[in-house]
Amino acid sequence: MYQPSSGDRRARPPLASGAGQSLTELALVLPVLVLIFIIGILDLGRAFHTQVAAANAARVGVVYGQPLATIALTHVCSGQ
Repeated sequence: MYQPSSGDRRARPPLASGAGQSLTELALVLPVLVLIFIIGILDLGRAFHTQVAAANAARVGVVYGQPLATIALTHVCSGQ
């Protein structure tokens, strides 16, 4: 263990063996992780938008096709 001399009050023990290395690795890896997280959020937003657009397209298709189905059903039921 490090013990400063009696007259040296400003002396500090050295950093732990891996403290500086860990901080440097965190500084290098953290921006990449944040970027991956942001891209994931954007991708989920695109997937949700696509799902809503498909549901709306199906709804519009049903509304458009409903009068045509009624006309075809009338012809089938009347024997024409």
